[in-house]
Amino acid sequence: MRFKHLSLLAFLLVVSLILGCSNGEVPVAPATGDQTVDDSRDYNAIPSYTGGHNLGNFKLLLDEEAGTVELIQAERTGQKDVTNWVTIIIEGYHFDPVHRNWEIDARIANNTPYTGWGVLAVFTELGEKHLVGQDGYLYIPTPGGDPKRCPVIAYSKETSQRIFPPGHSDIRKIIIHIPPDVPGLYPVEFFIDAWWPGPRHEPYVEDLTLEPLSEPGSYHIGAHIRDWQTPYSHLLEVKGIIPIDGGDPFVFDLFDDGEHGDGAFNDYLWGADFTFPYPSGKYLLVVKAWDPEDNTFENDIWFHHEGGPPECEPIPHWKIDEGMHGNIEAEDTWVFYHEPPFAEWWQWLKGPDVPPPPIFWQYHQVFGITLGHRPTTGYWIRIDEVCIDHEEDVIHVEYTEMIPGDSCNELQIITQPFIVIGMMRYEDIPVQFHKNEEVYECEEEECLEFETLDHGAQSGYHNPVLKVINCPNAFEIFWQGHKPDEPMPPVNFENHTVVAVVIGDRPTTGYYVIIDWICKQSNDDDAPWVVHFTLHIPADNCPVEEVVTQPYDIVVAEKFEGEIIWEDAHEVYDCPDEDCLDFELLVKGHHSGWHEKNTKVITCPVMWENFWNVHAPGTDPPQINWDDYMIVALAMGDYPTTGYWVHLDEICWCDNEDAWRIDYTIEIPGDSCEVLQIITQPYAYYVVERADGEFFFIEHEHVYECDD
Repeated sequence: MRFKHLSLLAFLLVVSLILGCSNGEVPVAPATGDQTVDDSRDYNAIPSYTGGHNLGNFKLLLDEEAGTVELIQAERTGQKDVTNWVTIIIEGYHFDPVHRNWEIDARIANNTPYTGWGVLAVFTELGEKHLVGQDGYLYIPTPGGDPKRCPVIAYSKETSQRIFPPGHSDIRKIIIHIPPDVPGLYPVEFFIDAWWPGPRHEPYVEDLTLEPLSEPGSYHIGAHIRDWQTPYSHLLEVKGIIPIDGGDPFVFDLFDDGEHGDGAFNDYLWGADFTFPYPSGKYLLVVKAWDPEDNTFENDIWFHHEGGPPECEPIPHWKIDEGMHGNIEAEDTWVFYHEPPFAEWWQWLKGPDVPPPPIFWQYHQVFGITLGHRPTTGYWIRIDEVCIDHEEDVIHVEYTEMIPGDSCNELQIITQPFIVIGMMRYEDIPVQFHKNEEVYECEEEECLEFETLDHGAQSGYHNPVLKVINCPNAFEIFWQGHKPDEPMPPVNFENHTVVAVVIGDRPTTGYYVIIDWICKQSNDDDAPWVVHFTLHIPADNCPVEEVVTQPYDIVVAEKFEGEIIWEDAHEVYDCPDEDCLDFELLVKGHHSGWHEKNTKVITCPVMWENFWNVHAPGTDPPQINWDDYMIVALAMGDYPTTGYWVHLDEICWCDNEDAWRIDYTIEIPGDSCEVLQIITQPYAYYVVERADGEFFFIEHEHVYECDD
């Protein structure tokens, strides 16, 4: 279960003594100016920002499409105020699209007559993706969890022992490289890490160097390491740590004893020689120091290890989109180097209402894989390797069709799985695809019950909005944008969560969206929650009005928190030729687990399974072809005697309500009927031809008499 997201550039200025978190954002006036770079687009920059004081978090938001820059300040609580002596000034920046570098002119200054100790400006990124040139880590406390480990780039190291004398000012150009495997402009954070007055307790690890030795795979690591609390830095314990994917880290000692290539004893120059017995690749070497009081600090350096010439050099690539319901019925592979053929293919794959994603065609190319018809849900495509063989001058794409095993409870719906991948551009090199197959087994998913809070087609939000809301203040802000003239419905946020999907402007009536299910990806406690929703699109045979609509579905579920993955689908529906729907009785009876009345239209297997688990726990629900049918469930709850039963009369379109009207009748035993004093729960569940739109129930009562 996967979802795509937009890339965004953000700079945050924070004081790491507190390193808190705030969601409040207060706009301030941006200072903008035009600066043209070697690109087909113009990037706005901030030529001069003279506020400069560290008053909170600052975010610089770049809108590529609009070509604008907005500078906002996010409020912080409990922050240490160091603004009486520290200033940060962003002098300007621009993006070099050829080398994929952000070049930032930044100034850090001490405008007071006092000495500032340990001022350190560092860059780090969101999302824990790799930047180039990292030489350190920063630990950020997280509420109730382990500290977050962030890669950083130190800003101002040249000041002696990081002491900033009175009147010191230092301006520097910072280069942040955006790797080719990171699509778009990825968010980057900007921290201020300051100690003043008084010394820091942590030892520091600085100026890492890594040099290859004559023996293949062997290296010398050097570092400047000292303890500010004692002149005896050799009492530190220092380790070199290299994380290994899927295994234990590679660990070795660093020394300051004059005997291991690290220089004279207690000169703060540490080092070690080591041989690295792992395959070729890019590795991160972390140097971590502990003092006798167990204070710790660390830094890092990336290095490219050559364990032997690679037969096929990996190519950076990323997922653009994937899903189960593409419109291409053929099993095939596709490669695109230019926008027009890709846009035409994308409309074939996704339909005319879904615009193609932006691709930087000057530097990237795209390939797609479609599987054609598959008999059920659960089929998907895994990309195993994308690499280039320089000897044969060919690009290899190895992928696997993932096939659901017997433990997977899949829907009997024909699917057309697909995946679309972006990669670095190699226009004149052919691409060969290699397919594998793998049968996988499923873990039981945890799904949530939810009820509709608000559903319709007129919202104040004209752009798409996807929100999971867990507090009343956030819900009030959302509702003011959604329906400012209507009262906000009450929600108990101690026990419930609101999930909102607003699709944004659509050109006519007839569009609507349904939240289908909210489930965990697996039974792992840390697994993300997946919210799946479907946009229903009217077909050409549907009468619609030329009115702009904003379809939305807002539900309330039992309380949940954690990472969210949004999974969307779209379905074009036909409108019925007649005003009434056909239906057949599926099952009926007098004893159900539903002791309260529950009338419901059920449109997907998750809803049906949850409903049936209450109706007849421990048994399997009847199987339904959800592509063509749905369920209308009439569970009447407790009645005092036998003799009561229920039946569906008709389901017909009601123009006045602009919805389907479901008429049903409760049959009540008359005085002439002999009944038992036994509590019953009459029910009847019907299979109905699938239809789209709103539904409402009308109940009728009929007293019948019994023959002698």
